[in-house]
Amino acid sequence: MNDQEPGVVEQSQSTSAVTEPAMDAGAAARNQQISAQLAGLYRVIGNGANWFYWVAGLSMINTLIALFNGKVSFMFGLGVTQIADASIQEFGPRAAIIALPVNLFIAGVYVLFGYCAGRRMRWAFYTGLFFYLLDALLLVLVREWLSVAFHAWVVFAIYRGIKADDSARQLEAQIQPQPV
Repeated sequence: MNDQEPGVVEQSQSTSAVTEPAMDAGAAARNQQISAQLAGLYRVIGNGANWFYWVAGLSMINTLIALFNGKVSFMFGLGVTQIADASIQEFGPRAAIIALPVNLFIAGVYVLFGYCAGRRMRWAFYTGLFFYLLDALLLVLVREWLSVAFHAWVVFAIYRGIKADDSARQLEAQIQPQPV
């Protein structure tokens, strides 16, 4: 290979060196675009997961209001905990001995759904959504229409979180690893 001129070898080497970084720049630009889309999707996923925290918190506020003989409650809480809250108001402190731990357990389960859904564990989104839909059906049976409407909104927000997670998983599969 001593026959070739040094300039030709340098030119072919420099051409391949220029071509590879151009491809890497294209992949890097695509990855940057995907990362920007993912950031928005991660926010929607987090918002969907955070509704489980809101539901748990507002349900416990309702329980505390019932415990202190309050006359108001949030329509945003769970219907199942409202049944326990009604027993506190109906039967007094003795009912609270049972109702309070039950409501704490239920709220704790919803906090767990929020925590796990926020870490993109799909089972938490789906299981939490299932139980929340059951709670909505309970509210339909007792004709608490404002609470049903709120449940519908929360179901929509959780569903958006699930769909955003689906989209994020698809985009994450498209990210190309960058050479080190």
